[in-house]
This record gives sequence, C-alpha cells and structure tokens, in this order.
Amino acid sequence: MDSSSSSSAAGLGAVDPQLQHFIEVETQKQRFQQLVHQMTELCWGVIAGRRQCLTTLTSTMV
Repeated sequence: MDSSSSSSAAGLGAVDPQLQHFIEVETQKQRFQQLVHQMTELCWGVIAGRRQCLTTLTSTMV
C-alpha cells in the first residue's frame, strides 16, 4: 500500500479490512490494464511504422 492510501485510510478511522483489500486488488488490476494498454500502443506503432517499440518502451520504463 502506498502512502496516499495509508493517509486516506487513516483519515477514515476504522476501515473494513475486506473493503480495503478489495480496493487494493482493483487498483492493481487497473494499473496492470493501463500498462498493457501503453505497451499495446507502443508496439502497435512498430506495426504501423510510427515508432520502435523496444526503444520507446525502454525509455519510458526508466
């Protein structure tokens, strides 16, 4: 859990652990979907001749 979710959880008082776990899992799913979307866009650029996937991906991951 990152500091922003810790601080928001602390501001709410007692948070249901199951709800907190559900939110964390859904947040991780969203982050994964965003990453897949970004990688798909970058690699599609190679197919369309717009960009080089590995070069661009490497520079964005650093």
